[in-house]
Amino acid sequence: MDICKTFENASKCSVNGTPMECFMVLSTQAQKISIATLCGLFGTLCIFENSVVLYLIFSSPGTRRKPSYIFISSLALADLLASIIFVSSFVNFHVLNGTDSSKELFLLKLGGVNTSFTASLSSLLLTALDRYVSISRPSEYKLLVTRKRAWAALGVLWAMCVTTASLPILGWNCCTLNSTCSELFPFVDDNYLSSWVCLVMALLGCIVYAYAHVLWRAHQHVAYMGKHQAQVGKQNSRMRMDVMLAKTLVMVLTVLVLCWSPVLILMIYSIFAKLTNHLRKVFAFCSTLCLLNSMVNPIIYALRSKELFSSLRAVFFRFKRRLRGTDDSPEGDSGHKSSVAETVCEDDVHVTYPARALQPRPNLPELRRGAPGASTRQEEPGEARAGSSRRSRGRGTAGAATGPGPAPGPLGSARGARGSRPGRGGGALRGPGRELKRREAKEGDGKGKGKAAATPRPAAASEPRPGAGMGMAAGPLLWLAAALGPAAAAGRYSPDWGSLDARPLPAWFDRAKVGVFVHWGVFSVPAWGSEWFWWHWRGEHRADYERFVRQRYPPRTDYTDFAPRFTAHDFQPRRWARLFQRAGARYVVLTTKHHEGFTNWGSPVSWNWNSVDTGPHRDLVGELGQALRESNIRYGLYHSLLEWFNPLYLADKESGFKTQNFVLKKTMPELYDLVLKYKPDLIWSDGDWEAPDSYWNSTSFLAWLYNDSPVKDTVVVNDRWCNNCSCHHGGYYNCADKYKPGSLPAHKWEMCSSIDKLSWGYRSNMHIDELMDEASIIEELVKTVSFGGNYLLNVGPTKEGVIAPIFEERLLALGRWLDTNGEAIYESKPWRVQVEDTGTVWYTSKGPVVYAIFLAWPQDNVLQLSSPIPSPTTQVSMLGFAGALQWQKAPGKGLLVTLPPLPPSPLSTQPGWALRLQGVQ
Repeated sequence: MDICKTFENASKCSVNGTPMECFMVLSTQAQKISIATLCGLFGTLCIFENSVVLYLIFSSPGTRRKPSYIFISSLALADLLASIIFVSSFVNFHVLNGTDSSKELFLLKLGGVNTSFTASLSSLLLTALDRYVSISRPSEYKLLVTRKRAWAALGVLWAMCVTTASLPILGWNCCTLNSTCSELFPFVDDNYLSSWVCLVMALLGCIVYAYAHVLWRAHQHVAYMGKHQAQVGKQNSRMRMDVMLAKTLVMVLTVLVLCWSPVLILMIYSIFAKLTNHLRKVFAFCSTLCLLNSMVNPIIYALRSKELFSSLRAVFFRFKRRLRGTDDSPEGDSGHKSSVAETVCEDDVHVTYPARALQPRPNLPELRRGAPGASTRQEEPGEARAGSSRRSRGRGTAGAATGPGPAPGPLGSARGARGSRPGRGGGALRGPGRELKRREAKEGDGKGKGKAAATPRPAAASEPRPGAGMGMAAGPLLWLAAALGPAAAAGRYSPDWGSLDARPLPAWFDRAKVGVFVHWGVFSVPAWGSEWFWWHWRGEHRADYERFVRQRYPPRTDYTDFAPRFTAHDFQPRRWARLFQRAGARYVVLTTKHHEGFTNWGSPVSWNWNSVDTGPHRDLVGELGQALRESNIRYGLYHSLLEWFNPLYLADKESGFKTQNFVLKKTMPELYDLVLKYKPDLIWSDGDWEAPDSYWNSTSFLAWLYNDSPVKDTVVVNDRWCNNCSCHHGGYYNCADKYKPGSLPAHKWEMCSSIDKLSWGYRSNMHIDELMDEASIIEELVKTVSFGGNYLLNVGPTKEGVIAPIFEERLLALGRWLDTNGEAIYESKPWRVQVEDTGTVWYTSKGPVVYAIFLAWPQDNVLQLSSPIPSPTTQVSMLGFAGALQWQKAPGKGLLVTLPPLPPSPLSTQPGWALRLQGVQ
């Protein structure tokens, strides 16, 4: 210490000899062993944990494309580098007393440590801001936080961190400036240290602010839901990000403050006062706390993510299967116990269904106004069964097999016979048992072995017997049971992802290429903001939504008050079908139920919260399906698994999804009802992100769909069936809304997009610059099909059932383009090259024919194609233009095509053209 005081700045600028030893503060062997042990332990665990996080993120297409996980991967990478650089340099200096050959090399190592720790905090800040935006502006989150912007932000972040850390080696050091040196770090200028501490304090302050805001919003929502929602005897609820995330953020902040506070306090103290040798030893030990923070980050943050945790489980199970040397799926064994079949008899109706469905029905409180998704009122025997006309319409006996719904829902009131009510399919669904019986008669003995009898006794039309409470409680379960059909037999799909994912995708879907999405529901009544209106208004209490309702509707207006205004007065299904046909759509997907829970058909388990009991008083799903099939258009049904404010769902969520009342009494009965009643060609599932497949019973439903349903050979499903299914499991992949891969995916996929760039439902406050123009639509279509995807373009009708003229214009423009160029789109396959380097020419193929679709007309009427290899038999023509086109071999590679001259005009006649290339490789 005396030597350091004598030489002052000069001593600290030395490398060889005694002066550098004044910074080697560990004086005893015990201290060195302690530091080496801590660094070795923390460093090894940090390297292992962050490497696992990086592997889980980048091995999964679903996670590596999400901005949230891109930020987490940056955090993991920074912590990984910190553990390697810090441990090696710290142990070498303090434990082994090693000195470097030059000042520059020492500053370079110090800069690496500085970069990694600064990048770690900065990445944590970006992660905090990502969560801040997701809760502050959830409806615009995916527009604001895109993958491209996430990578750009990380590029700027790392560039700033590297630049900041490089300043000492570039000249901002006490040797070059002959200024005051730090007492903690050799060669480091005190002013530089002060600036870096201020930067770190600013980062920490922003992180604390962002997380505090998220915690405050969570607390605000929990307080509101505790006041306004009832859940099975409890007054509590959680929002979409739920309390678990809030607890995670508290842990993140706690560990961050505990680890960094001692180091920052000593750094600040060293700037204003002299440090004793004892304090410098304390600083050396406290420095390892920063390494501890890097080690704990992936545990308390990344691995608490349900998606990463599920990915880790999947990796573990794959490894376990390899060790066993079998194709059995442990996940299926452990997570899908519902596949165990039991046979029960109820009123002489023999059915086979999952053992999981055999759960007692709890007594549930009356549903509060504002949460209509699943009324839970229990009726006394015989109550209201012949009562008010509103309730008696569509209600009947618990055991009746007639009418549109084969059994009552979980609401305590049964669906009854509607007779020949138009649009309800009075005779189409006499109960799933008869459907199964007819199918068994067709299948014969070859497929009928091992099946339970499914021959229901003709139901009586009388009132239910008083005291038949058990029959009422078991009613929806029996209905679900009958739908599940026969037990497993040889050659069938089992309820695990390994088996279900092996099912070939029906060929019609890949050939179709173009579809239309329709978002229509009660959210079309306020028609403001987005289809998430109810959630933004009552779930998040957004000031703009509350102000909108306050200014335009009477006091005490509730969301349920919008349902009668959802009239569909001008809904003409055949007119819609003609429009979609002219738009070139080969399939249409209609919203049967969004997250609000309102169903666009008379769902047996959504009493008084469906389009037959209120609002239009029409079966919108059935009417549109009939019109589309008359026009030879495939019919798809969108269905949300969750419902924001359904008390059954909130109670399951409160239990950590360990109970399944909502699934067994609402979600699954609706899915079976939709399939048996409307026989869709496609099921577009959504609302899956909060719970695993073991909660949703997804694999059990899909196994029935693929094995025993009336559409088992033709139906197509997407990948939104659990919180870790997107881009992993299901039929074709959606991955994310408006998903755009940067290269050719290995799996069939679909890109869903909306003409209104800010909403999927109709908005009265939309502006023309917020809508996609014709050129943008054609460009999205061409890029999607070139990468092997299908293009699903969304429109949102008004509450009256009118598709706005601007939406019609866009659809008709798409149809006109397809009339000319559809040969290059429909039934096409990706070519060996998807896009030219210029980014304006995209390729598809159909057998030996290659199609080059170019989006910009060359000024000299000569189009250069560098990818096709011409031959003597090559012929080139343009779709929509009679005759062959002249071409010649390009000087380098490819060919030059002389295009026909356009009419004199400053504007192009259309947003894209297609060349047919024959005889090219």
